[in-house]
Amino acid sequence: MTQKRSLLLNLSDNELGLFPYECYYSFPYDKAFFTDGYLEDASMYVNPGQSRFVLIKNDQKKDQYSHTKYFWNDHYEQPGFFDTILDHWRKNPDNYGCWIDFSNQGFKNIPDLAPYEVQDPWVLYGTWK
Repeated sequence: MTQKRSLLLNLSDNELGLFPYECYYSFPYDKAFFTDGYLEDASMYVNPGQSRFVLIKNDQKKDQYSHTKYFWNDHYEQPGFFDTILDHWRKNPDNYGCWIDFSNQGFKNIPDLAPYEVQDPWVLYGTWK
């Protein structure tokens, strides 16, 4: 838990501009959400260079998802990123799929939308820019 909290607290570049607490529920990026219980239930994967990490937490919203929290726009440039997500999903066979929140730029960087089920974003807290 210490490494998870430390990485989240030291994040200096958050392209999402928010914290995707649960599927559908994004909130301001605030340490108040990094509780012991929340972090204990989440899996964190860190790249070899320690420059990127992904936090995945199983979340039930009608269906169970592997909710992926990644705070940069370079999903398709990070070696092993999607392999890591798929590995987590395979280890959680009751999950319907993987839920990934993308920033506007991250979404534009997706080379092919065919593998995705795209939904309009929800904003429960904050304002549209």
